[in-house]
Amino acid sequence: MKQGVKRIPGQRGVSPRGATQKAGPRKLPEGFKRWSLRALWCSLLVAMVVLGYRFGAEPVAQVFDRPIAKVQVEGAFRYADKEELEQLIAAALNDNFLKLDLANVRAELERNPWVERAAVQRQWPDTLRVRIYEQHPIARWGNKGFLNRRGDIIQVPELDKVSHLPWLDGDDDDAVKVMRYYLEVGELLRARGLALRSLKCDKRKSWEMRVGDGIKVTIGRDAMMDKVQRFLTVYDQTLHEHWKEVASVDLRYHSGIAVGWVEEQDSNEG
Repeated sequence: MKQGVKRIPGQRGVSPRGATQKAGPRKLPEGFKRWSLRALWCSLLVAMVVLGYRFGAEPVAQVFDRPIAKVQVEGAFRYADKEELEQLIAAALNDNFLKLDLANVRAELERNPWVERAAVQRQWPDTLRVRIYEQHPIARWGNKGFLNRRGDIIQVPELDKVSHLPWLDGDDDDAVKVMRYYLEVGELLRARGLALRSLKCDKRKSWEMRVGDGIKVTIGRDAMMDKVQRFLTVYDQTLHEHWKEVASVDLRYHSGIAVGWVEEQDSNEG
């Protein structure tokens, strides 16, 4: 019977033939190898740039500090004038590709009232990319301009581009409130096939709206939404059957409503 080999601490293992066993090489993980190669290439690139600036700064500078050769302007351009914005960009291009102040270009574009936001970025080697995000008009605001989706008053020199939108009016401080009521009341009317054409809150805080083909609905100063709900209840019950004959509606009552009819209006005018 063969006897086992006794191992002495501190000594390497011995084979039955007396040969010394040597440990094999340890394998590195594949991820570590790839990371090492990338780090090596980055180091070489940095070294080349440093050497280029030290021994040939002018050729390297010509590669990086080149003028902008192309400008790409993207966007929907439903309201903003693309040519006008391109002229603003051209006027702001006062430096080369790397030194151009992108924040300044963006600020110049966002001064245009139809531009909500502009994104400006470089694209190697010599292209400037610009994306325009236009304002989203919700309704006209008085004779000044329009309200965007946040309720901000955006003043524009002319309103032709938003003439198709509903008309809202009131104190500038009440713009957000007026728009909120417009959205709430408009949704209730649309459910009945009616369109809210205008909504106004005058200096006395009295409300008035135009519905459908321009039918005037006087609401008054207090309990606006309660009065609108009362009007809709009467409309659902009986008024919808005679809607084409309605000239005006007055909700300035504690209960009920007053209806002006087209025939009565015509006779009064006659």
